[in-house]
Amino acid sequence: MSIGMFRQPTIAREALLAVALLLAFQIVFACLIVYLLHGVETQLAAERHRLAVISTSTRIANLTQKFGILLDFDLFADRRYSPSDTETMQSISARLENEFKRLSSLAQGDPMAAEILKTQEIIFRAAEDFHKKEGVQTSSTPSLGNIQINPLSLVLGREVSDRYQELLTHYKAASDKQPFYESNNLTIVKGILLSVLMLDVVFTLVVLARFFNRLKKRIAALSENVDRYINDELLENFVSPNDELAKLEKLFREMIQTIDNSARYETTLVEGTSDVIFKLDAGGRIRDLNAAAINQWGYQPRELEGAPWQTVVSPESQNVLRDFLASLPRLEHSSAIEVAVKVSDGSLIVSRFSSYWSEADQSTFCFVSDIEAAKRTEEELKEKENDVRMLMRNLPIGLLVVDQVGAFISTNERMEQMLLAYGSSSGSSSDSSSGSTSERTVDAVFADSDVLLKARQTSPLRTRLGARSASANGLACELTVVDLGIANETLVVVEDISEKAKLENLRKDFLQLLWRNLGEPILQVKQMLAGIEVTTEKERGRVQKFELNANRLLRLLDELLRLEELGPGKLVGAMVPTKVSDLADSSIASLADYALNQGMNLEVDLIPQVVLADFERVVQVLINLISNAIKFSYKGGTILLQIRQVEDQVEFNVIDWGRGVPLAKQSQIFQTYGQASASDARTGTGLGLAICKSIIEAHGGTIGVESRARAENSVGTDQAQSEPQASGGSRFWFKLPCLEGASE
Repeated sequence: MSIGMFRQPTIAREALLAVALLLAFQIVFACLIVYLLHGVETQLAAERHRLAVISTSTRIANLTQKFGILLDFDLFADRRYSPSDTETMQSISARLENEFKRLSSLAQGDPMAAEILKTQEIIFRAAEDFHKKEGVQTSSTPSLGNIQINPLSLVLGREVSDRYQELLTHYKAASDKQPFYESNNLTIVKGILLSVLMLDVVFTLVVLARFFNRLKKRIAALSENVDRYINDELLENFVSPNDELAKLEKLFREMIQTIDNSARYETTLVEGTSDVIFKLDAGGRIRDLNAAAINQWGYQPRELEGAPWQTVVSPESQNVLRDFLASLPRLEHSSAIEVAVKVSDGSLIVSRFSSYWSEADQSTFCFVSDIEAAKRTEEELKEKENDVRMLMRNLPIGLLVVDQVGAFISTNERMEQMLLAYGSSSGSSSDSSSGSTSERTVDAVFADSDVLLKARQTSPLRTRLGARSASANGLACELTVVDLGIANETLVVVEDISEKAKLENLRKDFLQLLWRNLGEPILQVKQMLAGIEVTTEKERGRVQKFELNANRLLRLLDELLRLEELGPGKLVGAMVPTKVSDLADSSIASLADYALNQGMNLEVDLIPQVVLADFERVVQVLINLISNAIKFSYKGGTILLQIRQVEDQVEFNVIDWGRGVPLAKQSQIFQTYGQASASDARTGTGLGLAICKSIIEAHGGTIGVESRARAENSVGTDQAQSEPQASGGSRFWFKLPCLEGASE
């Protein structure tokens, strides 16, 4: 038996508790009966013992008295002991010996009985000794006249009688001294047993009444909810323990929920179907017509509610339909017939009546579909299927369905063309349903072994088609694997990326060409500008403008090349545990001179923490953010680099009190060529923040910007009040996952 059943107030537990209480009371009742019967038995045994002592002592007294009378009679009659008298006395003596043994056994543990035994033995032994003595003298003396008789022997019988009466009176008097209740124990026991029996009955009735009353209340609550459900009323939430009835009520509620869901689903299905659904009652009248009658027949459901079925059936079809409906009760399954239905505008449509008879409802359920509409729908589906087939056939990508071992099941036309072009045409067929495709496998036509496994691990997977055949180079392609879940079939999408690879190579060549044809000449121009000697302020200003434009062009080229380095798969290098203090020190050291020249102060506020990062890339992001803060802040201001932990991430904040970023531009500045204002195009390329965003997202982090007011609320620094000259400001931030279990 589980201990858990005693921890929950279940009906089984309550019933077991009630039975245990009743059983315990019955055991106590039985013990009381045994105790009382034991007392009665003890009293009866004592009484039987006393009666046995009295009876035995009485017999001894009678035998002793008989012995004495016989002795006196012989002596006073001056008779010699005859053989018959001698035999009688011996018989009496033997019987007395047996009685003495019995009384001796009864006298054990009974002092008064022992006293009676002792007295009676003394009397009898005296009489016996006298008998033996006189008997000897009589036998040796010829004349009785010479015998000397002790006068005491003549009163031997009276002495026995008096002594016996004295002892018996004393013994009975001792037994009469017992308490009254002991002498009337049987009556007392009967009264006690009757009282306890009545108490037992009352206790049993109370326990059972209490148990069944609680059970009745919970059953009544459940029954009330059943009645409420039948009457479409809200169910009551009765507070009940977690017992079997509570579980039953829970199941009842779940059943109601399931029924309601099924009813809603059935209603939705009935109302949403294109077939007209209704039932005919015993009188042949239409009931519960669904909304499809509007589209198919042009009738509102309420217009036909209660109308005979002849209303919607042409006269030519009525006899046929009447015979059909009459035959339904004899059938064990649904049946169908084609009839002409009369719609609201008076026209006729050929419809299919599918009906079955419900014995429980005594009704006929009918499903009516427009045969012509079904044919039109079927034709439309065929047309759509043909369109899909044509689309699949003309797709510019290859589609391949394989089984669990990689054997071909079907292919589209583009896939067959790719296989034919690169030497994998054995057993090929342009028909996607051809069974001959099963002779080929993906491992046989693609360069990589276990290509399905690798494609599942790396999607899309770059490989080559036909590289194992006569064409050594093969076709560069990308594989994307989709499990269809149908008989372990897998769809493999094969995309030709040879043109894409050519475009990538062309782009790289273009950027290199751009650097050679534009970057190197600009560097030469800078060198030439550095060698020009200026003599006037006007010349110096013109040279500075030339240098500014040259530097801007070089930055643009540098950002373009760096963006190329950060292409797919090249955003970050090896990520290792990195201290945030090292990141801060490296970025601040790189910008210390620039900040000094701009008259800016750099401050750092950080907590020791470790992140998993590409050190150079994260430093690149910090340098970009801090340099932007210096560039767009007022001279003499302060730039704060704050690093703190926010839950399971490390947050890097670059806070300035400069002109700030307009709210409308905050969502755009991290896009390529996105800038806060048009004037920024003179000093930047618009690629720096886009590169920062790519680097941080490659680390699994996020990046953003907030206005100064929000930055003060979220960061909580007091330095905001230490910049009275600042009227704006921004907080650029990014978050990286914190490395668990690591600290500086």
